[in-house]
Amino acid sequence: MSNDAAIRAAILYIERMNRRDFAGMLELQSPEFRSVNERGEICSGGEECVMGFCKYVAMNPDFQIHIADIYAAGDVVTIVGRPSGSCASPSKELEIRGTHLYVCVVKDGRVTEFRHRDDTPEERDALGANDDTRITQ
Repeated sequence: MSNDAAIRAAILYIERMNRRDFAGMLELQSPEFRSVNERGEICSGGEECVMGFCKYVAMNPDFQIHIADIYAAGDVVTIVGRPSGSCASPSKELEIRGTHLYVCVVKDGRVTEFRHRDDTPEERDALGANDDTRITQ
């Protein structure tokens, strides 16, 4: 699969999250899908993970990921995003200033893994998110 197909799948997955298109998220997930949060907690199985996200947005109905940059290294697409409406920060004004890494591993056009990471130089290095893999300008 080309980088372009992986990039399209990753962006579409974030867009479906933002629209609360849970059926569309499931459609993009592979059967072996897993989600890993910033604490390293793993959720396996598409429906279970989407239900977890559904519960999160029920508590944080304004949650959105605003894409700032995109990096692609093979099947790994790293999206630098600014969240809003989450429980991560005491105020929306402070929250939108910080960025997070949203990582999609895509195989055969399906998202096999979605990871949420803190945006640090070490995390970017580990993911290969650098000037050579940056696709946004």
